[in-house]
Amino acid sequence: MLPDLAQAGPWLRAEGEKFLSFSLLLEEVDESGSSNGYASLYAEYGATPNLTLGVDIGTNEDGDLNAFAFALLPISRDRIKVAFEIGAGLVGRAGTLRSDLSDGSFGAVTSALAVRPGLSLGAGFTAMGTQGWFAIDTRGEIMVEDGDAAFTADITLGLKPHLRTKMILQLQQGGPMSDPDYMRFAPSIVWEVRPGRHLELGATAGLMNAEAYGIKLGFWRRF
Repeated sequence: MLPDLAQAGPWLRAEGEKFLSFSLLLEEVDESGSSNGYASLYAEYGATPNLTLGVDIGTNEDGDLNAFAFALLPISRDRIKVAFEIGAGLVGRAGTLRSDLSDGSFGAVTSALAVRPGLSLGAGFTAMGTQGWFAIDTRGEIMVEDGDAAFTADITLGLKPHLRTKMILQLQQGGPMSDPDYMRFAPSIVWEVRPGRHLELGATAGLMNAEAYGIKLGFWRRF
């Protein structure tokens, strides 16, 4: 079963298959009418039956721009599928915008090299005539220069009640390796509007150190 997740998971792409997604998350509008916006671009390509290549570009919880290239390799293709991910890229660290009256200088945005190992496992199932899948995706983001590290873990339950409809329930957690600092619940519905083209509409609810709510809009393309 290929659930067509919009993030990497244990299901590799078939050889020659391509997948592209773009999503926008708008979080809690304040009194001035402004909100935090996070955009992400994600792509996968099935290079061989045992190798999926991809790119993941977007922002993290601190609003820093991240850009990673990665490879996904299978560990197990039994009923419970397991895959290993290794990625490398740049993490943008935005300095606080400030003016130093002594020299008139301003804070700047810098980037740092990071590696991103990950491990994913998942399984498909059928319950009461409905197809579904369950997955756990974990990643570590390790800065090459100073060894700082962050960790993310996504737990996903997906259901396919209709041929062209998917329902996704996801619990997201992340932050420094020693003390993950955010958790949120992210349900969404995905419609296949045309063969290979999907529209995702979702929401987020902050459970710990995250914005109280958010709205997500995503577009998927498989070809």
